This record gives sequence, structure tokens and C-alpha cells, in this order.
Amino acid sequence: MESTTMFPNTTEYDYDYSTDSSITPCSLDPAETLGVSFRPALLWAVCVVGVLGNGLVLWVLARHRVRTMADVCLLNLALADLLLALLLPLWTRTGAGTDESTSVGTDESTGAGTEVANAAFCKFTAGMYQLGFTSGLLFVTLMSLDRYLAIVHAVASSAVRKLRYSVLVSGAAWAAAVALAAVKALFTVSEEGKCLVRYPTPARRLAHNLAEVGVCLGVCLPVLTFCYVRILVVVRQQRSSRRSRAVRLIFAIVAVFSVFWVPYYAVVLLQTLHRDLGLWSWCQMSQHLALALEVTETVTLTHCCVNPVIYAFVGEKFKKGLAQAWARRPLCAKLCPQAYSVTHTYSKPSDNDTSNTGVSSARLD
Repeated sequence: MESTTMFPNTTEYDYDYSTDSSITPCSLDPAETLGVSFRPALLWAVCVVGVLGNGLVLWVLARHRVRTMADVCLLNLALADLLLALLLPLWTRTGAGTDESTSVGTDESTGAGTEVANAAFCKFTAGMYQLGFTSGLLFVTLMSLDRYLAIVHAVASSAVRKLRYSVLVSGAAWAAAVALAAVKALFTVSEEGKCLVRYPTPARRLAHNLAEVGVCLGVCLPVLTFCYVRILVVVRQQRSSRRSRAVRLIFAIVAVFSVFWVPYYAVVLLQTLHRDLGLWSWCQMSQHLALALEVTETVTLTHCCVNPVIYAFVGEKFKKGLAQAWARRPLCAKLCPQAYSVTHTYSKPSDNDTSNTGVSSARLD
């Protein structure tokens, strides 16, 4: 059976053709994929940048008290992106057009102990990959919801956005991501040196695929769109020198979400309709969807090194915290006196401060 993606994802061709003589296996020509050399190089670059960027975000947050929902969401988003970035090198070992997933380095001479270890490795990596992938999507949505509450309902939402409720909401997001990851890990097996996703029935595969698509296109996308449309209305009513900057940032966030997440899940939906509901039956459609999935998934994976720029480095609060953290270093205190001065002017934010998420409060400062 041939693969539609290198990763142990939701859309592998894992249907047992031997039980249905009316279905002919449709393979994807390896020459049509992204290539053995290009994709690993890209994933390694994303890994390095993602680890450095998200590691820096965590380092700055660790040096300051996490007090608001914005802080909690940014912390969890950095953790999710760091987890995904660290796992990317595992998938660089797989060449394009191979059997459905990553190689675990087995051969015909391996014993039972090695097979058990390979099976455990496959389940662990598939589950953790899914966990980082889904949790990143959920925390991007939660940060949008936090911005909406802080700007559109600043007074009424002040109690809801306290640290205690933020931790509870974050825990619920992790629980949802863990549930999807557990399903992926449960049905991931090791066969002939490959990690394959084997759903016991097409119905279970269909249910899992639709659940993933529903999280993005049915929940996250509508919530994000609604939040930023309402924020945009409020922002445009403000008379501030930073209004144009806030508007540009809003459009940038929506554009990034639309480019990095929506195409991938749209292709997953199309492939699910094609394979499990039989809306299209020709082989060429399978090949096009397989290639589209590989391209869009690669684009989606790069979000883990873009998120720190969008959600942290453009925020005034985060930049002040970063300057303060560096200024405490003896060498920087001598070489960067302007950063050192920040330690004397930095003030602790109030619970309603959302500037570290890129869009400030209703005052746009």
C-alpha cells in the first residue's frame, strides 16, 4: 500500500484491498512528491528555527510571573510548537513515496523484543506528533478568543480571564488534543520497518478524520474569524496612532491561519470524501489529493517557527521582558546600555494587559 504523506497522519491509504476485489490500489509516483532532499532539509530548518524561537519565548516567560490568560496561552502555544519542532527530525528519515510513514530501522532479522520496541516507538512518535499538531491549533484559537474578550468585552471579561480560569481552559485544550493523539497512537503499528496507521474499520478512520477536520474548519476557523471581525470593528473606532498597526496585525494573523491551517484540513476533508464516501473514484484524483496533502502538511508544519514572531516578538510587553532578561546579563549590561535601562522602566502589567499577544487593549497601547 502506498502513502499519501510521510507522516503518521489521518489520511494514509490503509484500506485492506485484499478484502474488496472491486477496489484497485492507486499508488502515487515518487517522482511527483516533494523530493527526498528538499523536504528533509526544510524540516530540519523548521526544527532549528522553531526550537530557538519557542525556546526563547519559554525562557522569557519563565523569568516573569505568568498572570493573565494571554500569558498562559502564549506559554502553552510555545510548548506545543516546541514539541512539534523537536519531533520533525524523526520524519526526515523517510523518503517521498514510501509506505505511509517513517522508517524505524528494522529488518527481517529483528527479534520479538525489537519489534515490541519499534511498535512502542511508532505509537509514541505518532501520538506526540498529533498532540503537538492539534494543541498548537487549539491554543492559536484560544489566544484569538482572549484578544476578543480583552478588547470587545474588557470590563465584563476581567474575572473570566484570571489565572485560575485560564489554567482550566488550557487544561481542557490539552485534554482534547490528548484524546485525538491517543486515537492516533492506538491505531499506529510497526510493519516491515515502517510506522503505519491501521484503523480497524473504514468507519473509525472516517470518524477520526472528520473529528480533526471539524476541530479546525468547524470550530477554530469560525471562532477565529468571529473574534477578529469584532476586534477589527472596535479597533477602527479608536483614534490612536497605533490603530493602523493593530489593523495590519489582525489581517496578518488571519492570513497566517488561512495559509498554514485551512488548506491542509480542506485537503484532508476532500480526501476523506474521496476515499471513505466514494464521491470521486478515478485514480488521478487520488494522486492529486495525495500530492496536495503532502504540500499542505509541509506548509502547516512550518507554523511552529512562525507563531513566536506573530504572537510574541511583535508584542510590546514581550519585547520589554526580553530586553529586561538580556539586560541582567553582565556582558549585555556593558554592551547594551539601552537594554539595561529597560530594567528600571519596566513595569508589571495588569491582569487586563494583552500587549504580549500582539494586539493591545481597547486603548491600543
